[in-house]
Amino acid sequence: MLGEVFDVTKGERHYRPGQPYAFFTGRDGSRAFTTGDFTEAGLTDDLTGLSADQVRAQLARLVATLPRI
Repeated sequence: MLGEVFDVTKGERHYRPGQPYAFFTGRDGSRAFTTGDFTEAGLTDDLTGLSADQVRAQLARLVATLPRI
């Protein structure tokens, strides 16, 4: 997210095929996490049309908790 790669090894079972977060594997989910749109259209790094405050508010907490690779 936000152009960074995170180590989700501790929760890797959630990212396996068929699991709740599998759709994030190998993708930048910045827009999805910001808007709540977890469809194919939302699974992108394109933040066009979103305010900086909107992005910061939604992603800052999440980004702060994940270890970076």
